[in-house]
Amino acid sequence: WYADFIKGEGVMPLPPFADPFTYPGHYEQAVGSQGVCKGNLATSIKAYKNPEEKI
Repeated sequence: WYADFIKGEGVMPLPPFADPFTYPGHYEQAVGSQGVCKGNLATSIKAYKNPEEKI
């Protein structure tokens, strides 16, 4: 299972003969988790003043 944010739905990549199933509410949970990640990223960029990566 994965969340397709472009289509706005959860996708089950199993072929029809594999008896695919659904996860009700998991797409909404994925959208919420994505928001948390974006917020954490913004906080980290601000806190660390976006330093350059050293190779």
